[in-house]
Amino acid sequence: MDVGAIANRTSASVLGSESTAQIARGAGVPEDQITIAVRNSPYPFGRFTVTLLSSPHAPIGWRGSVPMAGTIDTPLTMPQPVSAWREGGSYLILISHPKGTTIVQGSAGFSNYLLPNISADVVMLGVGGLASLGRGYAEQYWQSLVTATGAHSVYPIHFDDFTKPFGKIVPGPKFISNIETIAEWLEGFRNTWDNDVQLFMPEFGRPVAIYAQPAPEA
Repeated sequence: MDVGAIANRTSASVLGSESTAQIARGAGVPEDQITIAVRNSPYPFGRFTVTLLSSPHAPIGWRGSVPMAGTIDTPLTMPQPVSAWREGGSYLILISHPKGTTIVQGSAGFSNYLLPNISADVVMLGVGGLASLGRGYAEQYWQSLVTATGAHSVYPIHFDDFTKPFGKIVPGPKFISNIETIAEWLEGFRNTWDNDVQLFMPEFGRPVAIYAQPAPEA
């Protein structure tokens, strides 16, 4: 939602869906900074390669629907009501580097056919709304993104209340996503399926060397 502001402050490239491009255009981001991603195609950024893979959004809307479904088809200038925003499609982001590979899964959606023969070192695991989908769903989600990829480190993301000011990190409301329940589930899945996986809670403003193999527990 703030991609336009970030791109204008940093001159960073914007890579995403047509809806993402329309958000950036509405913020006045120059067109040469915007790239509409071709799904499953690699994009080089220095020593990194970024690939956006089609991925379903977590079905956390009314009766298992996708919240805010649809696309943004014209430049979205601010301010706008919540009803103006649309999902616009979701991705699993695969970030490759000579030192390792990271999967960023922002939404707790998954497909058993999404990651054939893909290995990863680190998974940034979106857990927003995961508690509402049930433990059985969450276990399949873990197996698809962590067990199947052979990752050694997992960082839960999208657990915070993103209505708060920048830098203020607090869990989202329990009726939306109970992080305590989710944390218990993730530890249980790790202990059952992937004993060597390390779970880390990211801290705001603290850099992390994500490709360093974690030290064995004492």
